[in-house]
Amino acid sequence: MKTMSLTDAQTKLAQLVDVLKEGPVLLLRKGQPCAALVGLDEHFDREAFSLGRDQSLRRLIDEACRKTKEGGGIPFSEILKEVDAQPPSRKKRPGRPRAKGPTTR
Repeated sequence: MKTMSLTDAQTKLAQLVDVLKEGPVLLLRKGQPCAALVGLDEHFDREAFSLGRDQSLRRLIDEACRKTKEGGGIPFSEILKEVDAQPPSRKKRPGRPRAKGPTTR
């Protein structure tokens, strides 16, 4: 892994982004690691990244996992059976508003 001082990273940011194609860069402040930069490719999923960093979502997922371990859960196969047993819903599409008075085309 390459390393670079924070000062050098600030002055050479454009070049640094190009270096990230080769692999991560560890940034150093006064010789000590303070951050790491990683390059992103065309398959980067911004939404997944944001959700993965959301602390309140992590807490919610962790709590759900803890409750499932303690009290058990519903097997996925049972959920599928319930869903399959439900009649399909027939949602009505909203109609287009009707024009008042005569219309010309």
